[in-house]
Amino acid sequence: MLGSGGEPVKVYGESDITDMNFSYILMDDIEVITPIGTPTDPFTKTFDGNGHTITLNMNIEDEDDQYGGLFRYVSGATVKNLTVAGEVHVESTLDRAFAGGIVAYVGDKGITVTNCISDVKVTATGIWGAYAGGIAGELYSNEAITIQNCSNTGSILAKGTYVSAGGIAGQALSETVTIQNCYNTGKISAEGTSNVRAGGIAGYAEGETVTIENCYSTGDVSAKGNSRIFAGGIVGELYADETTIQNCYNIGIISAEGTSDVFAGGIAGNISSGDIISCYFLEGTVTPENPDEEGSRTATQMKVKDAYTYVGWDFDTIWAFSSGINDGYPIFKYQLPPGGNGGIDPIVIGAVVAIAAAIGILAYVFVIRPKM
Repeated sequence: MLGSGGEPVKVYGESDITDMNFSYILMDDIEVITPIGTPTDPFTKTFDGNGHTITLNMNIEDEDDQYGGLFRYVSGATVKNLTVAGEVHVESTLDRAFAGGIVAYVGDKGITVTNCISDVKVTATGIWGAYAGGIAGELYSNEAITIQNCSNTGSILAKGTYVSAGGIAGQALSETVTIQNCYNTGKISAEGTSNVRAGGIAGYAEGETVTIENCYSTGDVSAKGNSRIFAGGIVGELYADETTIQNCYNIGIISAEGTSDVFAGGIAGNISSGDIISCYFLEGTVTPENPDEEGSRTATQMKVKDAYTYVGWDFDTIWAFSSGINDGYPIFKYQLPPGGNGGIDPIVIGAVVAIAAAIGILAYVFVIRPKM
């Protein structure tokens, strides 16, 4: 359902968002201080950010509330083309706390999030459970969860007994979970007692089919607790019948601390089954080190595509190298500025120029002087 006139309702301020069964389009940068939707009246339609930014200013310490984010609760919704900034802090006296830059909690009918950026400091503290993510805190659905072309640059913290923190999703549980073409640069921290999970992209993911593809993380990831502690550059812990983590990398520092059952990985702290395909992480960044984990590379190796690194990756339409962005590590083509180098590896460019000059094929130097 669209607005009463058949078109999305135009949003110029927080007060314009009134009906959870209408679709909306944002017309200006605004501030929102109260989460949208409730468990009994979730947001169910489409919210188009239209390239604008919503600044969040949420400090929720209410004994009757446990959700914080632009959307408190959604089910069957689509959110796209939106940037969120600011801070979301949830400290609940109830059993659990949920916090996310875009959405705190996703219900039965799932969600689709595309082309969204979160630059939000997110904190969730709960007595029993706490779930925090740059895009979503917890996604618990019987239908598909899809997050594509999204990023997080804010710090994420979950504190409680059983906790999950992730750059994109704190915890995702669904029959089908798909996270593609997403990245995280924020610091991810999980502090709890048991079942403590932290991941650059997802803290914990579970479902019949879970796919995390074409993602990267550069932020540090830490998980601290007593037992069953999981920290991973891409995912803390993943449990699924069919699992694929493919074409992902991590260069952040990964650490897991606890007294028993402590797992850390450059890509995954632990996966129950499935495949990790063509994924890489920066050597010397994982504590405790997993000697059986494959994909360790030096910084030099990770800044150039060769026969041993980024095998099968799509540098024609998805990935790119740019020496001025991300310290020379791969980025997405959608991150390239207008007039960028089109994703051509700068190391390769330099090598070609050097070889051409050495053999004297062609060498010109153009000097442009200002007019006198």
